[in-house]
Amino acid sequence: MSLVTHFSPQPSSQELPEIFPSPFINQVHPLVQRAIQQLQSNLEENHDELNQFMLSVEGSMLGVLLVKDSQGQVGYISAFSRKLNNQWNWPGFVSPVFDVEQYVQVKAVGEIELSAVEQQIQKLKESDEYIVLKQTVAELKQQAEDDLKNIKAIHQQKRANRKKQRTALSTKDGILLKQLAIESQQDKKEKNKIQKAWEQKIESQQVLFDKLQEQLDNLNQSKDERQELLNDKVTSLYKISNAQGQTSFFSALFKQGEIPNGSGDCTSTKLLQYAFLNELTPLAFGQFWWGKSPENDIRHHSVTYPACRGRCFPVLSFMLKGISYQARPLPGANLSIPDAAPEIIYQDDYLFVVNKPTGLLSVPGVEIKDSVFTRLQTRYPALKELTLVHRLDMFTSGLLLVAKTARAHKALQRQFLKRIIQKRYVALLSSSLAGLPDSGTIDLPLRVNLNDRPRQLVCYEYGKSAITHWEVITRDDTQARVYFYPETGRTHQIRMHAAHKAGLDAPILGDKLYGKPAERLMLHAESLSFIHPSSGERVSFEAPCPF
Repeated sequence: MSLVTHFSPQPSSQELPEIFPSPFINQVHPLVQRAIQQLQSNLEENHDELNQFMLSVEGSMLGVLLVKDSQGQVGYISAFSRKLNNQWNWPGFVSPVFDVEQYVQVKAVGEIELSAVEQQIQKLKESDEYIVLKQTVAELKQQAEDDLKNIKAIHQQKRANRKKQRTALSTKDGILLKQLAIESQQDKKEKNKIQKAWEQKIESQQVLFDKLQEQLDNLNQSKDERQELLNDKVTSLYKISNAQGQTSFFSALFKQGEIPNGSGDCTSTKLLQYAFLNELTPLAFGQFWWGKSPENDIRHHSVTYPACRGRCFPVLSFMLKGISYQARPLPGANLSIPDAAPEIIYQDDYLFVVNKPTGLLSVPGVEIKDSVFTRLQTRYPALKELTLVHRLDMFTSGLLLVAKTARAHKALQRQFLKRIIQKRYVALLSSSLAGLPDSGTIDLPLRVNLNDRPRQLVCYEYGKSAITHWEVITRDDTQARVYFYPETGRTHQIRMHAAHKAGLDAPILGDKLYGKPAERLMLHAESLSFIHPSSGERVSFEAPCPF
C-alpha cells in the first residue's frame, strides 16, 4: 500500500522546485507548505488516539517530503520523529529505517542483561554490610574531625597562654622558657598521636569498605560496557540509502562514540529512506511541531522548523548524494550591509559606542569574517588593543560597547561581571501576551543544545543562570511591543525567554531559530548605560528602534 498522498489538482511543472531546497533553512517551498497545511487539517479533523496523544501528552515533530512517483504524479509522504505513544509505526506514516521486530528483539535481550547487572548493583548498595561499613567510615571520619578540632582549640588556648607568659617576663628566665618550649612540643606530639590513632581506626574499616566499593565499581563498569555494546548493536540496525544506490551504516557517518541520540529517527531520514526504497523522487522537505511544547526546547504548535545540524547534517549529506540540492546559504547572505556600518554613536580616547545593523556579526565567525570588529580594525589600524566588551546576535541590531585600550576593556568588563552596566532592548513579539501582567521577571537557566548548535535549551541541571526583566510598552490583538532588561548575558537569552513556554511563550517576530521567519529579527538594543572608565561618571546612550 502506497503512503503517497497525491495532490489534486496536480501542480504544474513550473510550480515544482528546480532543485531540492536546503533542509537546514526555516523556509519551506510553497508546495511543501501546501502539504503541511493538508496534513495539519487532517490531524485537526481526525481526533484519533495519535492526535489526542500529541495534543495532550507529548508533542512531536512531523515531516513531509514532496515526491514524484514513477508515473510522474506529485504528492507527499509523512513521518514523525522517534516514537509516538510508544509505537514506531502508525497508519499513514512511513516506517523507521530499521526492522522494528529485529530492533525490539535486540533491545529486549540487551535490556535483560543490563537489568541483571543493575539488580546486582542495587543488591550490593542495599546490603547491610555495605550500608553499615559506609556509615561507620563516615561516622569515624566525623568523630576524628571533631576530636582534632577540639584538641586544636585546646592547644590554641594553651599557646596563647604561653605567649602571655613569655611577654610578661621582665628578664630572661631560661628555665621557664625551656619549660614553655617543652609544653609546645608535647602539644604537637599529643596532636600527632591522636591523629595517628584515628587514622588507624578509620583505615581498618576503610579497607573493608573499599573491597565492597571495588566490587560496585566493577559492576558499574560492566553496566557501562554492556550499555555501549547494546548501543552499537542498535546502531548497526540503522542502514540508510541514497539516490546513487549506495548504502551506509550510521556508524560510518559519525566519529567513533559521537552519534547523537535519536539521529536515525528524524523525520527527514525516515522520509528519504522510504522514497529511495519505493522509487520515489524526492523534491523538497519540511517539518513542523504538533502538540504540546517540550519542557526544555522551543517548539510551538504547528510552527515549521529546519532539520537540526547535529543529528541530520552528516546523515543528509550522505542521503542527498545524487540529488541536485541547494547548499545551506550563509546566514544573512541576502542582506546588504552598508560599507559605512556600524555607525559610531560616540567615541573618545577610551571607547566606542556603535550602532550595529541587523545581519552584521559582532566578531568574525567560522564561515563569515565580516563583522563589527573587523570593520573597526580596518578603519582604525592604529588601535592595536581594540576589543568588544560584549556581543549582540547577528540579527539583533543596536548598541555595542567597544574598548580602545586593554585598560578600558578590563574596567568595562568588570562592570559587566558586577552587573553595573544597564541595557534595555526593544522587541516585537508574536503574541499580545493576553492574560499576562504588564511586567515581570523570567528566570530560566540556559545551555547550548549540543545536537543543534547554536540553539539553546532550558536546563535546570547544567544550565547557567539567566534572568530577564520585561515590561510591556504597547499591545494589540496579535502583537506586543516589549522592553527587555537582561540581568545576565547568556547566548540567545532574550530570544529564549520570550519564546519558551515557561517564559512569555511568544517568540520574537522574525526569529528563525525559535519562531517564524520575517524580514528581520525584531530585537534591538536601544539603550546602554555604564560608568566611564576614565571619568568615573555614569554615561548613557540610545539608538532609536528601527521597527
